Amino acid sequence: MTSSRDLAYLIAMGHRRYRMAARAAVDSLLGPGQFHGDVVLFTDKPMRMPGNVRVVVVDDPDLLAQPKRLKFRVGRFVDLAAYHRVMFFDADLVSRGPIVERIAEPLDAGGMVCTDDIAQTVDMGLCCRCLEPAELAEHGGRSLGVNSGFFAARGDLIQGFLDVWEGIVDDCADREGEGFDQPGLNAAMLRAALPVSMVRGLMWFPRRDPKGHYCLPNAPLVHFHGAGRSWSRTFRMRAFARDAIAGRRLA
Repeated sequence: MTSSRDLAYLIAMGHRRYRMAARAAVDSLLGPGQFHGDVVLFTDKPMRMPGNVRVVVVDDPDLLAQPKRLKFRVGRFVDLAAYHRVMFFDADLVSRGPIVERIAEPLDAGGMVCTDDIAQTVDMGLCCRCLEPAELAEHGGRSLGVNSGFFAARGDLIQGFLDVWEGIVDDCADREGEGFDQPGLNAAMLRAALPVSMVRGLMWFPRRDPKGHYCLPNAPLVHFHGAGRSWSRTFRMRAFARDAIAGRRLA
């Protein structure tokens, strides 16, 4: 029988900034995010986390070279089918409110739940590298793209979804363009290769949407895009997370 317990996993590899961001992400997930399941953090160096968070230090050269593949290969380290729901959070995501209650219905129905990419269509940003010309002609400027910084699925289904997704990413590996995993997810969505269920507006990008026009009011996820690549963004993310945890007004 599948457990009623949920799992959240994150990846923080490379520069110290990624690990600092991940600590803020986890603290906010356990605080205002009100997440009560198991949390696993994949990293390349030991780090201190709250006692109920499992830290997995990865030494596989292939995964160290392409850390984002851990999104797909989490099942090598965790029995995903033992969980009711499995969620992935980018290490630069602050949780300022619970997410599970907003996605429970499509999630439990068997969907792979994601949110939109600042209301951009699939021909924009990091969404399009794996799309064929005919797909771009049909969907460009019309169909919303999804962001791969957060996704969730039932534990008994997610590994199959991740395998399909990784296969599409591998098929596009030699193509020019930006993005690694997000283009494959968008291609899988448009081709109905995965039962992607988009719940709009769950993610706010302070840098790209400062006035919050493209997200729900008080969207539960705040994406400090690039926090692992810039000290200023890392510090801003940490300060925002501290405010969220303290219950101070956020803007």
